[in-house]
Amino acid sequence: MPPVPQDYMLVPQEAYASRTSRFAPEPPLTIRQGDNFGIRLDDAFRQNYSQLPDAEAVAAGFMPGKRIALRVNWPGYEPWHYHFTVPASAQKGAIVTEVARQMQRFLDEMRGNTPAADAQDWNIANIQLADLVLLELRHVAQGSRQPVLCKRV
Repeated sequence: MPPVPQDYMLVPQEAYASRTSRFAPEPPLTIRQGDNFGIRLDDAFRQNYSQLPDAEAVAAGFMPGKRIALRVNWPGYEPWHYHFTVPASAQKGAIVTEVARQMQRFLDEMRGNTPAADAQDWNIANIQLADLVLLELRHVAQGSRQPVLCKRV
């Protein structure tokens, strides 16, 4: 697990479990610049890759044109997923931008929902993309990835 940036806390998500016993996970797509880990999702959304020096590198394990389910298990909310197509370039920057777009979709869709009573600290009503950092994207099932996220405290 990459270290959590200062002034942020890890979003405790239950890991999505593959339904097949034949699944062999690929290494995660880790976001790193020197000793610093992660990219703010608002920067990724705007394609500002200053925190991602290898943005033009092809991301291992991502086939152009393939559909992938992004799975989010935000504390206190029902599991959520959305399918997106891997960009033609399969570059790291393009993939994190797509993850940021889907996370904005998640926030928009879930904003009207009330979290479980024991998870009020994780209410997304006032969370913006600028409050979230993507540390890595884990391969959790065939055709599925789950983001490892941090939230500003």
